[in-house]
Amino acid sequence: MIKLVVRLEKIAALISHVPAVIAAGMLFVLMLLTVAGVFMRKVMADPIIGMQEYSEACLVVVIFFFLTYSGWTGGQIAVDLISSVVKGTPRRVLFSLISAISAGLMGIISWQLFKQGSEVGELGMSFNLTLIPHEPFYYIAGIGCGFYTLVLVVMAWRLALGLPEVPEE
Repeated sequence: MIKLVVRLEKIAALISHVPAVIAAGMLFVLMLLTVAGVFMRKVMADPIIGMQEYSEACLVVVIFFFLTYSGWTGGQIAVDLISSVVKGTPRRVLFSLISAISAGLMGIISWQLFKQGSEVGELGMSFNLTLIPHEPFYYIAGIGCGFYTLVLVVMAWRLALGLPEVPEE
């Protein structure tokens, strides 16, 4: 059983790092786009049409692709009131259960994003000014949530086996 968890940990580590690199690249693109937008607006007096929409599109990639990495490394902010009251095995079981339930919910969210993405694609919905279709961004969000689902499953398993929640890199 531990060998299976170790294999899943390696897959989860890879799945969390690859999208994070893509998100970091997109964050760099967003920074360049912002600088170019400010330059064009202030210096050239000719703003980039659809700048807000380009920024929103970039942010979808950044947020949903960093989600998995943040979850894998324990980077999310958490208020832990339970640990002060519940200790030892009951805490481990409770946190494992919470991770498993969270994985189920993220799996449902991922599935719904893919479902909504196909509906949005059929309707031909797009941004107003740039006419960039919304459909791929639903799929990007669905992929990010799907990857995070795997991370939550691995964390639930780790906790159930008595291992620390966040693996050491």
